Amino acid sequence: SEDELRSYFQSFGEITYIKIPPSKSCGFVQFVHRHAAEMAINQMQGYPIDNSRVRLFWG
Repeated sequence: SEDELRSYFQSFGEITYIKIPPSKSCGFVQFVHRHAAEMAINQMQGYPIDNSRVRLFWG
């Protein structure tokens, strides 16, 4: 869920947008500051969530 996604990423910084499109196995997280996104990418790449590993990319 979007709330669950927020719980994983909010520790990196202020989030402006979170979306999980219907019928998709992906989600989008947008941070206020670039350095927060950089930290999230560096620390969460490959992190296991719900039997899958997170793959993070710049959007």
